[in-house]
Amino acid sequence: MNQLSQHILTIEQIKELRTTAKKMYGVERRLFEAEITLKYCHGSPRKAEKVFGWGRRTIKIGLAELKTGVICVGAQQAFCGSKIWENRYPKVAEELRKLIDIHKNSGVRLTSKEFLAKLTKQFPAEYLPSLSTMDNILVRMGYRIRKIKKPYCKKSSVLVDNNKINNNLN
Repeated sequence: MNQLSQHILTIEQIKELRTTAKKMYGVERRLFEAEITLKYCHGSPRKAEKVFGWGRRTIKIGLAELKTGVICVGAQQAFCGSKIWENRYPKVAEELRKLIDIHKNSGVRLTSKEFLAKLTKQFPAEYLPSLSTMDNILVRMGYRIRKIKKPYCKKSSVLVDNNKINNNLN
């Protein structure tokens, strides 16, 4: 029995590998395709393209990532967009976590404005996020944000006799 006959795949297995690859994205997908290419196509991206219908270029990148251990990142992903606030200011983020934990354990609920005011006492304003960003940060940290219900006056439920009102108008 030669090497090729040991790794013959059925059509169902090929379809299953294709659908599995479709469910993955980025690095995970490239590494999966590269491993399958090594196992069933002897490391040939051209054969894998023919058998599985995957992109040859993607497989080449995946094989290089497997070989070197270095993950390829596109320029768009690497250089665009603003960085997460917690990564830019880790000391302030840690202090915010401490503040939240203190108030979470005490049972007192604070608003984002109040957290921001407490942080303003400890750090300069340029390190602090805006109010909407503060809400996003709290959600990323795993805390639920609820809208505070505004107090309102209840209408008094007094029964009025319409006959008395009509008599007074006349």
